[in-house]
Amino acid sequence: AILLGVAHAAFLALCAAAGVLVSARHRTSRGALTVVVSLWFVLWVVVPRLLPAIADAAYPIPARAAFDAEVEARVRELGDSHNPDDPMFARLREETLRQHGVSRVEDLPFNYGGLVMQRAEQLTSNAYAEHRARLLDAYRNQARLVNAGAIVSPYLAIRSVSAALAGSDMAHQLEFEEQAEAFRYRLIQALNDLHINEVDTARDRYAQVNGAPSRQRIDASFFHRLPTFEFRPPRVAQALRSQAVALTAALIASLLLMAAFAWTARAARLG
Repeated sequence: AILLGVAHAAFLALCAAAGVLVSARHRTSRGALTVVVSLWFVLWVVVPRLLPAIADAAYPIPARAAFDAEVEARVRELGDSHNPDDPMFARLREETLRQHGVSRVEDLPFNYGGLVMQRAEQLTSNAYAEHRARLLDAYRNQARLVNAGAIVSPYLAIRSVSAALAGSDMAHQLEFEEQAEAFRYRLIQALNDLHINEVDTARDRYAQVNGAPSRQRIDASFFHRLPTFEFRPPRVAQALRSQAVALTAALIASLLLMAAFAWTARAARLG
């Protein structure tokens, strides 16, 4: 909160300094007002809307349907767990049977169905991570391009820094998604491990469609040991590092403004 207040104080000081500089360069208040309003419209309204459009054109983001289709296609390339004749899972079955010296999956000392689900989850998560990494690169490139506009628009700088300090910027969102996905993967694999080691193969299906269920029940104590999700938000320093481009652009803009002030003051003394 303190840093947020300091950032906004610096932003207002920068805006006031720009207004004073414009006034010092004009002989009439009407001319200064016209320039200040024009600068506000261009730097506060036009540029913050124009740069995201340019960034989206430079680094396009695929539609959700296209992204899901690409992930699904990649999963099928890696292996289809629902197809018993899939080469990857057929090889997994053969290797598992040979390793334990049996000829049927029913004779394995664990639940082979759980092993298949565990491997399928691993492949699916890997495929998703591959495509998500490329998607995140596009998002980050867009953000860097927009934040670079802070060199001409102080509004872009304070908007990015405020979002980072408030925990509502893209870096916080991505951090939450990464931690949530890591938790989801650990949870699913823990359930798959439970399936492998605690569920008998013979009792892994309902014996009849209608009537009392005959599947094996797992004691509640097993589920109490499953992990729980706790989000660990980035520290302030980490949040500010994610806005390095915006902060650098704002610093350059401030230095240019100070140089303009010094040049204006020198010209006024000489005049």
